[in-house]
Amino acid sequence: MDLNFPKNKVLGVLMALSKPFVQTKKSSARLRMIEYRGRVTATMAYDAKPINDHFVKIDDHTVLGVMDKKGDSRNFPYAFVLERDDKTNFDIKF
Repeated sequence: MDLNFPKNKVLGVLMALSKPFVQTKKSSARLRMIEYRGRVTATMAYDAKPINDHFVKIDDHTVLGVMDKKGDSRNFPYAFVLERDDKTNFDIKF
């Protein structure tokens, strides 16, 4: 996957220097459609961690995420909101 960030010399140098440390040749998670609390969600299932992140579309710019961690003693999951940033120029290629 290629991401084109806005042009910035400092950011470009930092990204180039960090690439060998953050890239991988193997997958570490899978995206599946899984039922969570009675609703089918897009779910990120991690290979090496007992965590599933469930995602539900709220609208065209907002996604609700819920982290479901096996063995977590809390009575409530960790929830978060992801919002699209249309101001950033990303070109994602698969």
